[in-house]
Amino acid sequence: FSWEQRADMLVPRQFPAVGVAGGTALFVVGGYNGLTGVLDSAEAYDFANDTWRVLGKLPAGVVASAVGVAVAAGGGPLLLSTGGLDVYGVTLGSPVAAVSESAGGFHAQWAPGPSMAQARTYHGVAVVGDGTVAGGPCRLFAVGGSRLGDASNATGALTSVEVFVV
Repeated sequence: FSWEQRADMLVPRQFPAVGVAGGTALFVVGGYNGLTGVLDSAEAYDFANDTWRVLGKLPAGVVASAVGVAVAAGGGPLLLSTGGLDVYGVTLGSPVAAVSESAGGFHAQWAPGPSMAQARTYHGVAVVGDGTVAGGPCRLFAVGGSRLGDASNATGALTSVEVFVV
């Protein structure tokens, strides 16, 4: 096993959310950058070509969110960014969704999703099922995290688990 250097992202980011869709692209969503603050951008990395491209602006800047890639109607990947903190340090309760795949590759159509029951940040996300009859419905679980946006504050730690069925 060894590490290999790959192409640098287009925008420096701390605390971004990262997900893989379709087995061909890595997505990096939001994050923080000391020059511009909380980021409202996303990028996609093409494994085959070792290149990055911008996927447009998110509806709002987000840091410390989590992403999961579900199977959308029609079988294409759907990237869901859940929770996190916005520009003002407020914990977010609405997932931001999109990224679809077409013959020309991936493109983003970012839009707010339905509100989560509990706004959260610093949480884990897992996708279960593949949206097929055999694999069952595609479900995205948001697990634990913090309601206050402060992972070091034990009073803000969550035990709650939510599921989003695609």
